[in-house]
Amino acid sequence: SEYVVDMSPIWYEGKIVGGISTLKEIARIQALSRELEKYAKKNRELTAVVSHIYNAHYSFQDIVGTSPGIRNAVSFAEKIARCDEDVLICGESGTGKEMFAQAIHNGSSRAAMPFVPVNCPTLNSTLVESELFGYEDGAFTGARKGGKVGLFSVADNGTIMLDEIAELPYDMQAKLLRVLQERKVRRIGESVEQAINIRVIAVTNKNLLDLAKEGKFREDLYYRLNAMTLEVPPLKSRQGDLVLLAEYFLGEWCKRNGRYLTFHPSAWDMINSFDWPGNIRELKHVVEFSAYLCEGSVIHSIRLPQAT
Repeated sequence: SEYVVDMSPIWYEGKIVGGISTLKEIARIQALSRELEKYAKKNRELTAVVSHIYNAHYSFQDIVGTSPGIRNAVSFAEKIARCDEDVLICGESGTGKEMFAQAIHNGSSRAAMPFVPVNCPTLNSTLVESELFGYEDGAFTGARKGGKVGLFSVADNGTIMLDEIAELPYDMQAKLLRVLQERKVRRIGESVEQAINIRVIAVTNKNLLDLAKEGKFREDLYYRLNAMTLEVPPLKSRQGDLVLLAEYFLGEWCKRNGRYLTFHPSAWDMINSFDWPGNIRELKHVVEFSAYLCEGSVIHSIRLPQAT
């Protein structure tokens, strides 16, 4: 057999008085090297898969609008993207907050790394901690063999977006605050914390300060998140963008369906006179629904939502 010999001198009072040698069989070293390379390859494959699945699609160029409100929001968001602080994005439902979150990620130094969206209301209240932080093999009854990687660890070196953060269970808010402060997570069943390098973007359509005063949201977490806040304006304050957005959504629908449609002036009157409480999301759905119902090439009437 072939061996590798390592030798180290023994020093005493400034003189070498002996030595220690260790022999390692080359075959064993080669086997360990192959094992390490196998794990390194698997890690590279998993990283590639995660980067593909958790990918942010939108950039600032995808945000449609020329009104002062939306341009100011985009300008501020571009500045936010260039730093690496956590962000709180506020705004009414349907205003495009996730698009802003994705654009901030893609405009940052983390753009090539995962963007992990987490919809807080859909997290099972009894499993939320394991979903966010993961668990060790055998941590509890029913735990998956081999354990589970939490979403915070999946987002390592990238961005995690906590959508509708006001819905996060109150007890989990304290654990989230610790993660934000320490940048470490501990899987259920583990005694050692793991360092993570992430950026957190929290998104809400509610007034977190009001919720904090009512005892429904942790005040310390609110102030930790509120350091850098982006307000996305509602559609009713972007009157000049209605035409641009409606034309954009109709154009995208026509591309997908191989048709060419236009709006009649009467349809434009209906679009411009409606309040759009559901904001951009509502406008998009209404335009698409009206296009599907149109039998000719001109949309004369917009199918507006029923008043509630």
